Amino acid sequence: MKYFGTDGIRGEIDNGLDSKLAYRVGYAVGRYINDNFYTKKVIIGTDTRISNHLIANAVSCGIMDAGIDCYMLGVVPTACVSYLAKTMDVGFAIMITASHNSWEMNGIKIINRFGLKCSQEEEKTIEQYIDEDNRTLTINKGCVFGAEKYVDNYVNSIINSVNLDLTGLDIALDTANGSNYYIAPVLFKKLGANVVCIANHSDGHNINRNCGAQYIEQLRQEVLDHGCDYGFAFDGDADRLRVVLSDGKVLDGDDILYILAKYMQSNNQLNRSTIVGTIMTNRGIEASLRDEGIGLVRVDVGDKNVINKMRSENYNLGGEPSGHIALSDYNTTCDALFNALYLLKAIIVSKLDIRDYLNLMTKYPVIEKNIAISSDCRAKFDNQTFVAKLQKKIRKLENDCYIIVRPSGTEPVIRLSVESRDVAIAQQCMAKLTKIINNINKA
Repeated sequence: MKYFGTDGIRGEIDNGLDSKLAYRVGYAVGRYINDNFYTKKVIIGTDTRISNHLIANAVSCGIMDAGIDCYMLGVVPTACVSYLAKTMDVGFAIMITASHNSWEMNGIKIINRFGLKCSQEEEKTIEQYIDEDNRTLTINKGCVFGAEKYVDNYVNSIINSVNLDLTGLDIALDTANGSNYYIAPVLFKKLGANVVCIANHSDGHNINRNCGAQYIEQLRQEVLDHGCDYGFAFDGDADRLRVVLSDGKVLDGDDILYILAKYMQSNNQLNRSTIVGTIMTNRGIEASLRDEGIGLVRVDVGDKNVINKMRSENYNLGGEPSGHIALSDYNTTCDALFNALYLLKAIIVSKLDIRDYLNLMTKYPVIEKNIAISSDCRAKFDNQTFVAKLQKKIRKLENDCYIIVRPSGTEPVIRLSVESRDVAIAQQCMAKLTKIINNINKA
């Protein structure tokens, strides 16, 4: 795809993504709505980065030029946009965000009228329209409406779904100075929790900066210093979740998946006794699930791939180590806020001891590294002959290691992962693998 990556359109502001492209994307979405006779309405949400007004306004101008109305939600989680897309009768919905990336980046996530990220077919048509840049001029323009009031529908849907009383619980929240900076504390307080917040004051530049789901140490210290029962960390657009327990233990997406899978299986709620993971899901977790009679189906990296697999084969739980968790009985996307509360519900209602669950779980050591690469090097990874030769080299390194080399779909880096039962072997393998990639980058 020319514009769409693994999670919408994303790039550095004025160096890959600018107002001109955003306008063309907006007009392409509007044209798609007109061509398919969809409802002439688009809802738009943003996270907190400083370029959001620029990109959101440019997108909305393109949409309005096609005669479509725009409803502006303000700063909201991606899951809020998805929820409202499927409940408000719209043609499309758009989230302006670069997710876990730093403030210099931004992106455009396009969500269809069913609350799902665009299909590949929808993306191909929108890309075609973007490149054609073929406007039909008309005096019948769309309008912009404030739509903040609809956000309450999303908040109330979570409250009604979890039906949870958190009175007496001390909860620490790290909102990554992002989309959940306001909604998350309000919602936890409505449910009765005593809330301690960090990283919930955005200045447009500090989203994801040394905080949130990717940088958990600050939240961990907050939990320990304040004697909190739990800590929850979100990323910039609030679709990733990591958890800190009262003793400082940190849970990633694999840990959360294991806990929820075991809980749902014990309550006869896990469809087909199987969950969906990715090629990154820890093999130790897979073995532990197998011991519980739970299967694991793997797909390529990306929450979109996880959700598509769940929908096509009727699974209702899936996710990634990064903290993307999908519970399809409740929502159409990964909603970190809902997932945090659902995890608490599992603990409170079932009097579940997470540590007992985790003691039954095996997790193999994993070493990960990101290597910045040139555009020429990145292009090599699209060449099947090159990839085949690289795979041949990697197979010689394996030595009881599970190795993944993949170009990022959102950043100019190669992501390396080495998993082994023996951490020393994994470290040795990673050193050799790093040398191979660095030599390719220099060539």
